[in-house]
Amino acid sequence: MVSSRARRRAGVALALGLAGVLSACTSPVDISTPSQDNQPMSDEVAAPTWEVRSDIAAMVPDEIASEGRLRNGISLSNGPGSYLDPQHGNLTGFDVDLSQAIGQVMGLEQTVQVPVQFSHLLQNLGADYDLATSMVTVTSQRLENANFVTYAETGTGYLIKTGNPHNFDPESPCGQKVVAQSATVQEQQLKLLSELCAANDETPIQILTRASLKEVLTALREDAGIAAFLDAIAIDSVTSEPGSRLVPIGKITNKAPLGIAVSKDNPQLTVAVQAAVQYLMDEGFVRETFEKYGVGDAALASSVINPRVD
Repeated sequence: MVSSRARRRAGVALALGLAGVLSACTSPVDISTPSQDNQPMSDEVAAPTWEVRSDIAAMVPDEIASEGRLRNGISLSNGPGSYLDPQHGNLTGFDVDLSQAIGQVMGLEQTVQVPVQFSHLLQNLGADYDLATSMVTVTSQRLENANFVTYAETGTGYLIKTGNPHNFDPESPCGQKVVAQSATVQEQQLKLLSELCAANDETPIQILTRASLKEVLTALREDAGIAAFLDAIAIDSVTSEPGSRLVPIGKITNKAPLGIAVSKDNPQLTVAVQAAVQYLMDEGFVRETFEKYGVGDAALASSVINPRVD
């Protein structure tokens, strides 16, 4: 449920880029425009509409303001932040809702969701899209390549089948088959853990990677891996689903912020995004949006640009 202080008007069309699903190509397509490869999922998506904040709109770079459009790079398989609703096929998630609200507060007529493979998200930032929201964990390495505006906190943990049929021990993963999503912080952390196993004369972790969260979960359910190493927000979301038959095991570690990525070449837009996010936090929208997707505790109350991270 969105903040009661937001103006609501149903029937706002959400522009979704559905061409080239999970492709490195980034061609936005409005959902109201049929194509040979992708039929429109629905004519329009009901969403709250926020009134323009003139002070924030004044911060938006002229080239974006004149177009009246905000382009958001987004993964189509990074639930609960952004994913295709299996029932209706619509792009949904808290990152989708947040980016839409940011564009409205800025006074822009349209927020276009540009589909991009998660591993390519920062490569095309600034050229093919203005910002990127796909549950991106802020790291020191990523801060070298983009500015980040924080909005949530996450961590890393293990996920297993109910009943732990393979007797996985999260304190002793050496030699075990563990699956992670490629190009994520979790993959890098798993590699470090595996190196530590080898340094202690133990068998390295057998690391399996998959391109999307959905594929990671499929690998786990089909016993390709006996555990998955995932973002804590994704774990909370997956385990809250009825009939998931998956459960967390062990502690959540390596807590870090999630951030909206903006090109380092556009500091003006970075400041505008931070102002919009903080306003939406103050209005209760960010927390309520996360609660809508079952992960309310992950939402932050204060947003900063380029936080200090380990």
